[in-house]
Amino acid sequence: MQLTIVTIIVAIASQSGLKVPTISGPIPYRLLSSQVLRPDQGRSYVVSVEKPLDPPAIKTLLCQIVAAEKPPNTRLEIGVYLGLDEFIPPLGFKPLSDKLAAHRMASYQWNTKLPNDRRRLSVAKDTDGKPLAKWEYHEFDHTKCGS
Repeated sequence: MQLTIVTIIVAIASQSGLKVPTISGPIPYRLLSSQVLRPDQGRSYVVSVEKPLDPPAIKTLLCQIVAAEKPPNTRLEIGVYLGLDEFIPPLGFKPLSDKLAAHRMASYQWNTKLPNDRRRLSVAKDTDGKPLAKWEYHEFDHTKCGS
């Protein structure tokens, strides 16, 4: 895993008990992790929001993140969590995996090698923040944000 300066700052902040700052915009969020996916293979982000979002609001949030972070157009992964204070990759540790699963609201994956994938955006929670019995999948393409 290659660490970025944002990931290091976030790790130091969470280890020292400091809160990660909220990024303002139409939908406030906290960037908990930013990682390079193998050299020249794209980016991965983990963000947390304070209130549940519906699919259109999640799409707005994804566009906001893309506008702020400007990831390369190769591969992109964004995990959206509800009320998560810190992100520690689980690396197979079940208690961490369970904690992340309890907070997971949505996940977005985009890859130039799969241009016609219609299930890029998966939503795991409803607008009350309760887990969905069956995840919902939505079409979304972050490269069309703002167009």
